[in-house]
Amino acid sequence: MARELCSMVLSYFPENIKALFRRALSFMKYDMFLEAHEDLEKALKIEPKNKDILREYFYNVVKNRLAVNSNGKRCLDDACEITLLQKQRITTVKNHCY
Repeated sequence: MARELCSMVLSYFPENIKALFRRALSFMKYDMFLEAHEDLEKALKIEPKNKDILREYFYNVVKNRLAVNSNGKRCLDDACEITLLQKQRITTVKNHCY
């Protein structure tokens, strides 16, 4: 329901941050990580310093990496490496926001 309402808003206002963010959250709830990633990237292009969007964007990337790969193994090492890189990036972003 929320995803449909956000999509309707975005059909009229494609750069509505709140609708992009909420639709991304809805996508993530149903493990639709690629769709969530696209919405979060669009939102970050509009508001690159938005901490909530950055947090969910990086969380989405990690969830994507933890998804089972084609060999049936978890990509935990990749996810941990990406998480460390993202923490460094978030720290950098925080330093630029103040």
